[in-house]
Amino acid sequence: MEELTIATWTEFKTLAIAKQLGLQYIEFPTRYDIYLNEGVLVWSISLIKDEQADVVDFETNYKALSNKPSFFLGQFRNKYRNITGNTTVTVKSGNGVVRGISINNNTTGGTITVYDNTAASGTKIATFEIGTPSGGLLSSSGQPGPNFIPMVAEFAIGLTVVTSGSNSNNITVYYV
Repeated sequence: MEELTIATWTEFKTLAIAKQLGLQYIEFPTRYDIYLNEGVLVWSISLIKDEQADVVDFETNYKALSNKPSFFLGQFRNKYRNITGNTTVTVKSGNGVVRGISINNNTTGGTITVYDNTAASGTKIATFEIGTPSGGLLSSSGQPGPNFIPMVAEFAIGLTVVTSGSNSNNITVYYV
């Protein structure tokens, strides 16, 4: 996990809204330490309790709603879909964010193609060569499996995943 500090309260709120992350905070006698958890990244800011506008804004508009899973309606909560074999799966219709793909076994091979569409066409988000031919993610020259591929890619129309190359393919797609 990596912690990144945000300089201003305005930037922090903008980030929370843009990424649809809920605020978490710890209250100390002289300050609030406020966090946004985005999986492996944690964004943070400290607000000194000095009655300045930022602290008043936090206490008035955000404090009561923080430390709860429903702070923002679209709060980051991964959903997932396990996909096996050679297939085409529409994982989600409509907009969202693909958060990552796990390759669940060492016998998965071939290609994973990810589309921003409800079909296996249109805008291609990514293509991963995951086994043979040599050079794929799980090949002898690639990374040992199982493997997680982190992603932060928005899609607008839908999320469709195509797996090909091995009947023993087993992946899980994580998305919001």
